[in-house]
Parts: sequence; structure tokens; C-alpha cells
Amino acid sequence: MISQGLTVTVDGQKRVGKLVFSAEEKKPTVFLMFEWAGTPAKVDMEIDGEPFPVKIKKSREKVYLLLPGGEGILSVVEDSGATARSIVRLSETSKYFKVHRNCKLDGFQIRFDKAASPHFAGVYCRKSRDGKVLRVYFSTSQNSDWLGGDLFELEGKGQRFKVYDIPLDRKKAKFSLNWGGRGIDSSATISIHPVSTKNSEEPPPYFFIGAEFSQQTTASRGDSSSNLSLVGRLDMLYPVNPRWRMSGNMGYLLHSLSSSQSSSPKYSQFKLGGDCIVGSGVFLAAGYDLLSFSSDQPEVLVDFEAPYVGLGYRRQMSKRSLDVGGFYSQPISGGAGSQRMGFQVTLKPFYFTSNSKVVVNYEILKIVEPVTIDSTRMGLQYYYGF
Repeated sequence: MISQGLTVTVDGQKRVGKLVFSAEEKKPTVFLMFEWAGTPAKVDMEIDGEPFPVKIKKSREKVYLLLPGGEGILSVVEDSGATARSIVRLSETSKYFKVHRNCKLDGFQIRFDKAASPHFAGVYCRKSRDGKVLRVYFSTSQNSDWLGGDLFELEGKGQRFKVYDIPLDRKKAKFSLNWGGRGIDSSATISIHPVSTKNSEEPPPYFFIGAEFSQQTTASRGDSSSNLSLVGRLDMLYPVNPRWRMSGNMGYLLHSLSSSQSSSPKYSQFKLGGDCIVGSGVFLAAGYDLLSFSSDQPEVLVDFEAPYVGLGYRRQMSKRSLDVGGFYSQPISGGAGSQRMGFQVTLKPFYFTSNSKVVVNYEILKIVEPVTIDSTRMGLQYYYGF
């Protein structure tokens, strides 16, 4: 909530103020700011008999005072040397609480008492670099009393600010903060409700074994064949952070289901790479791919190895994730004109069990040296994770 329109009386005259955080503070602290007519050189605010410095903010032709409290006596020294004392009082209002926009995070909520009060307060947040801890700076007006809370206080004992660290990778939690004075007590509640987002870290499992039923058609020297095969698969995943992940995949022919007795195909494949979310579920992929297969009819032997690049989209649903993407690879040296490309859809987990996933893929391979070979491959893969 952005606090606006607070009524401040200065020697009985009403002025409009608002709550702000001082950018000069190492520990962001809330202040009551309103416009001042004059050119003050120094300002102090006496609260309960003790003087506190008042910040002066100049913006073009206007001058603003940032008060540490909502009630007290201002001692103003003008540039001319003239001095004046004024009684300042903040009216009781429901807009006395300010939450900085840095605190507006998914799963993190701050709820506060909206009863009218002159004891203003504010909350400022800073997220750690790894995103797992939220540092919370809670501050009140200087004329408020601290009435305690549920969080461990890192700094601020005896001060009008308090510093807390709140882990964000925890289960549901709720904390209270309490302050006030002169019979008017206020409270705020901090709640944490972990939520899953589209870019959240990949859930386990990360190691899969599986099988693939594939059909591969190969054409060369005017001859062609179509082979139905059963391929064993290993798939590994390593999430580096919520955006980056590394992966590896291996495949080896277990049995040829082709009806052609004269064809004895062989197949092995290894892929190592990684991908990165670049925004709104879109990811870029890159890595290295090695493919080897052979066939007696037509007589072909293929050893293809090349770096690959890919583009895809990942959608994280409530219980499943869906990956749709394509890749392209071409040898860096040798085999000019040879290329491999493909399209793949991955659903995890599959409907049978929470540890499973299914992959549907389609690939095209073209070899131009030493002989021209064209091959297409369609596969259905099923994996079980550990």
C-alpha cells in the first residue's frame, strides 16, 4: 500500500504529508514527509524531551522535511539565521502504514491493522542474491513503543528500526509485529505461502531409465529400408538454479523389430547439453550430440557428431510440466552440407506414476559425404525416474 494524504498539523495549520523511505539510510527507515515554506539550514524535532535530527530534502523550488516521528516540537534554523519553534502533530489515520514495492513478492504477504493511529510504520525488503532469504527492515515513528514480535531480531535493539531475515524456501509461516503507544496499539502480520511458478526449480527425480519404440527409414544409393526398433535409454538432469539446468541422454539398440531379415541395423546415441529460461517459459538450449548407426540394407555406416542449438517452451502446470522444442546441429568441420534437426515433446510426470515421463520425438538426418544418406526417425520414449 502506498501511503498518501496524511494530515499533519503545524501550529494548528493543516498540511498534507506522506510516508517515505530515506534513500540515504543504510537500513531503510520510514519518515513522515511534508512540504515546508522556507529555506531551513538545520531542523531538529524534540520528541518526549529528546532532540532528533530532521532530514531536509530539496526538489527544484520546493523544500520537504522528513520527520522521524508523528508528534513533537520542531526547532528550525533558517538560512538567514532566524529560528522558530513549531508544534507538529499527525492526525489519527488508517494510512499510517507503508509497504515498499520490493516487498510485493509471490507467496509473501504483509497484512496490517487499519484502525486509525498516529503511530506510523513501514516495511522495506531486500532479497538475497540466491533468492532464498528476504531481509526485512521494519521501522516505526520515534514516538512509538516497540511491543514485540515473533521474529528473531538481527539488529535494532533500542532503535526505531528492526532488521529480520526470513527464509523464503520454507513451509507456510506467519509472524507478527506489534507497536504503538498511549493506549493505541498496532500490529502487522507477515505470512509466507510458498508458490510454484513457471520458472521454479525442476522438481525431482533427476535420473531416468527408459525404453523407446522407434521407426527409422534410411535411403541411400537408390535403396531404402524401414526398421522398427527397441532402444534402451538413460536420461540425466542437473538443475543448476531455477533458470539453468544441465542434461544428458544416452540410447543403445536393444533389439530390431524389423520384419526384414536381411537388415541388421545398429544404433547408439549420446547427447550432453544444457538449457536456460530466457523469459515467460521460453528456453534456449545448446550442447554436443554424437550419433552412430549402421544397416546392411541399404549398406550404410553413419558417425555423426556436431554441436547443436535449440529453442523451446516450458509450461509448468499445477501437477505437470510440458516441454516443446526443436534443435538443429551441423558439423563444424568436414561433412559440408550434412545436418540433423528434430522436434520433441516431453510430458512430466506421465499419468501412470509421478516418477515417470513420456517423450515423443521426430528427427531428420542428411549426410552428403562420402555418399548421400537421408534418414528420418520417429520415436516414443517412456521413462521411470529415481
